[in-house]
Amino acid sequence: MEGYLADVMARNKQVSRAIFYSKVSDKDVKGVNYDYVGHMDLAKIKDKVILPDADYYVCGPLPFM
Repeated sequence: MEGYLADVMARNKQVSRAIFYSKVSDKDVKGVNYDYVGHMDLAKIKDKVILPDADYYVCGPLPFM
């Protein structure tokens, strides 16, 4: 999935991502495998909301949201 998202973002500068990991390992690299530690927090990504009326897609297990 990481490669796919990187490809989509490279082709379209309007696409961004915010990956939250509740736990990171020594192998995880910030900015590559994840962007934030902890459960999803909309306050941390408010700078990504450029168009308030646009559609935003959030995915993951319900307990993490």
